[in-house]
Amino acid sequence: MLIMTLDVDQSLLIEDVQLRLTSANARTIMFSMAKLTGGRETNVVLQRHQIAVVCYNVRFQMISVEGQTARLVLEPPEDVQVQKMELN
Repeated sequence: MLIMTLDVDQSLLIEDVQLRLTSANARTIMFSMAKLTGGRETNVVLQRHQIAVVCYNVRFQMISVEGQTARLVLEPPEDVQVQKMELN
């Protein structure tokens, strides 16, 4: 299990899929999800404590939001690589 914070416009990389946090408020977050190799972008909205299974069977949950920063729990399978993309 990974617990991380993500600011609006910051991204995670799950294997070859980018998840970018596009908005956050006290009750919901929205993120866009697209393959790096030109896949179609999909928008996903999660409510607080709702669990979604995203690409590569990664379980994804928003546990809190403070300002424009969301605190997330990810549960990837052991063979799936997840990394936070840093802002430049």
